[in-house]
Formats: sequence, C-alpha cells, structure tokens
Amino acid sequence: MQQVRKLTNHRICDFHYCLREPMRLCRLAGLFPVDGLTNSSVFSLRFSLKFPYILFHAASVIGITITTGFSVIWFFLSPFSLNTLSIALFYVTGLLSTVLLIHLAMNWSKLIRRVLEIEVNLVEIRRAKTAFWKYNTITYMIMFLALLEHAMSIISKITSVMSDLNESRVTYNVLDKYFLSWAPFIFDVTSYSLWKSILFKIANTQATFAWNITDVMTMCVSIYLTSYFQDLNEIINNQYKSMSWEKLRILYSQLVALVKEIDSRFCYLILLSFFTNLFFICLQLFNTLNSIHSTVYLLYYLYSFVFLITRATVTCLLAANVNKAAQEPMFVVGYVPASDYTLEVQRFNRQIRYTTTALSGVYFYVTRSTLLYVVGTIITYELVLLQFNLETADDADLNNNGTLYKYMKMTV
Repeated sequence: MQQVRKLTNHRICDFHYCLREPMRLCRLAGLFPVDGLTNSSVFSLRFSLKFPYILFHAASVIGITITTGFSVIWFFLSPFSLNTLSIALFYVTGLLSTVLLIHLAMNWSKLIRRVLEIEVNLVEIRRAKTAFWKYNTITYMIMFLALLEHAMSIISKITSVMSDLNESRVTYNVLDKYFLSWAPFIFDVTSYSLWKSILFKIANTQATFAWNITDVMTMCVSIYLTSYFQDLNEIINNQYKSMSWEKLRILYSQLVALVKEIDSRFCYLILLSFFTNLFFICLQLFNTLNSIHSTVYLLYYLYSFVFLITRATVTCLLAANVNKAAQEPMFVVGYVPASDYTLEVQRFNRQIRYTTTALSGVYFYVTRSTLLYVVGTIITYELVLLQFNLETADDADLNNNGTLYKYMKMTV
C-alpha cells in the first residue's frame, strides 16, 4: 500500500487528463467549482467556493433555478401542449444537470485519487502512451458545433423578426420583439425589460451548455475505459502464456472496479443525457412529420437535427464499446485447451460471463442492444405524439408558427 502511495505521487492520472478540458469548460460556465484543474497533479484538486468565483457560481445556479421556475409555472398555468411541456422539460433537465455537476464537483478530488490508485495497479498492461489530444479534440469539436447551432438559432429567429417588422438592421425594437417571442414563459408571468431578457438569455445558454457537455463527458469517459480493456485484450490475445491466468483475472477485476467507481459518479448524468436526447429527437421528428417547413428555419433545422442525431448516436455507441471490450476476453478464454483449463481459467470465464461490466444510466446498462432499444422507443413515441396531435387542438400553434418555433423558444 505504501508503494502504491509513492507511485501515485509521481504518476500522471490518465482519467484526470481525460476529463480536464470538459471540467475546465464547466468551471468557466460557472457550474463546476473545483480548483486545480489546470495542474498536472491530482493532489491540487479541491472543491472550492472562494471569492470571486463563488459570486459567478451562485449567480449561475440562481439564474438557472429562477428560469426553470418560470417555465414550470407557465406549464401549469397554460393549456397543456407539446410547446409548454418541451420548454419546461428543457429547463428542468438543465437544472438537474447543474445540480449533478455540483454534486460531482464536491466528490471530484476523491474520485480522481481513487481512480489513480487503480491506474497504478494497471501500469503493466498499458501498451501505449495515452493520446490525450483525442479527448481535447472531441471536447472542443462538439462544443464548437453546439455553439454554432446556438448561434444559428439566434440568427434565424432575429432574421424572422426583422422580416416581420420590415427592419433592415437590428434595432431595440427588433431585440424587444425577439426576446418576447423567445421567452413567453417568462414575460407572460412577469413584466418585460431588456435587462431581464439578457439575464435569462445567459441562463438559457448555460442550460444548453449543460446538456451538451454531459454528452461530451460520456464520450470521453467511454473512450478512456475502452482503451484500458483494449490494452488488456491485446495481452490476453497475444501474450497470455507469458502471464498467469490468475494475474490476468486480477487485472480484469481491477478494470471492473474502475468501471464501477466511475459509473457510480456518472450514472445519473448518463441517465439524464439519454432521456434528454431521446425526448428532443422525438420532438424534432414530430416537427418534421407534422409541420410545413419554413424557408427561414430550414437551414437551422437541418443542421440542428443532424447534429442532435449524430451526437446522441456517437454517445451511445462509444458508451456501448465499454461493454463490448469487456466481453472480448470471453472468446479467448472459451478456446483454452483442456490441458490448460485450470480453476483460475474457469473463474475468469465465469466472471466475464456473469458480470455485467458497462456504463449505466442507473436503471439500464449501455450496450449495443441499448441503441436498438432507443430506436424502437423513438418510433413508438413518435406514433404516440402523432396520435396526440390528432386528438388535441392545443397543438395547432405548431403548424402556424413554423417548423422550429417550439424548439427554438427553448434554445434561442
């Protein structure tokens, strides 16, 4: 144990570097109060509410909470429709993401140090230097595409308002009309003012950020865990005769412990990510099938829809790769010659076969079959939404205001 502690003082934690950039972005967004994210040493990480960051963090949490409160109040005061439901769900999930990120921040240093202890025990199976640039590339690429989508939604809506008002440039009148059409859930409840609009717009951007960064974290964690299983699988496939089956089983058990440790902190974020993506994919498809496309929103709609589908699919596939990589040793163990099939091989085989090693969303494991289940769920609920639209007159505004009217009220 003492030797492990000495090693952890000098070794770089792969997991820390894996999620360092996403967590730094969370901190810049006012949602992750942890110091030491820029340092290479994990022992400088600590949950901190120091001045002046505490002011920014508190303002962010309060802003998202108030905005969510307005959306929920508006939902209960207005006639039920997909419009009011989708807006309320968007902000409620944004608030839940914020709360989960704060809870993760409070336990971040403990998680990183525990993961580092496990990584030290897995040093001998690491075959290549970790390519940290992969995590950074995924992080900034996804967040840039999300920022582009957000900017396109704003531009398309302002352009529509300018066309309605016959304005050739952005004026205060255009901005007022834009904010009023963007946030009826706020200004139906409280009086309008420009400063309120700007503050609520910031909260909206932070909620959008929380949605996207959750997928980014899931992607990075999935790649990190899969890489460790791939290294162990390479040893099992090519060099298992040079290492005892008992040692291989112990190393595999360490990887299982690593997955469970990380999953215990991320499972609720994964659940929220899958639920949010599923709901808004259904909503986008519903708008596609049930609306007349407006030229003003067409470019934004196509980009937004493709981005949402692609991001959700990649997130699911990468997360499912953890389970796939964890199951691969079973094919080698199953073909061990009878003369070499010892008690340790039998234990290893049973452990792989009867232990589900995968990231989870609390109530489900993320596997390849999960993606098929999600596709089936989308089709099912799409039929439900279409039936709901036929029977509910309250959804008439969906067709009257353009393809993306309801969705843009949330994201713009």
